[in-house]
Amino acid sequence: MLRKPLAGTLVFAGVHLLAFFGALFVSMDSLYYLDDPGWSPSMVHRAADTISSLLGFPAIWIWTHYRLGPVVPDIFEWLFLLANSLLWGAFLRLFWCARRDSNLRPPV
Repeated sequence: MLRKPLAGTLVFAGVHLLAFFGALFVSMDSLYYLDDPGWSPSMVHRAADTISSLLGFPAIWIWTHYRLGPVVPDIFEWLFLLANSLLWGAFLRLFWCARRDSNLRPPV
């Protein structure tokens, strides 16, 4: 079933990490407008914020829920995000292999 599970997991984790940071940077692009009280974010910024929140789950939720920011050194925040991407990569790899190996076909 899984010939190279670690390589596939790392590929999916890398794609996840790039997509997460891409969405995060696009959503953070609107932060300099905070000084303008009449400005509202565009649909692109709102979509990027939602995507980065989804891709950051569960790491960002745990980090903010337990207020780990002031308590834990910054290196652990980066390691936490890498672990989150590895978790996503492992589940995406398992989903990919299960979908590929199943003989189920959608009904016509």
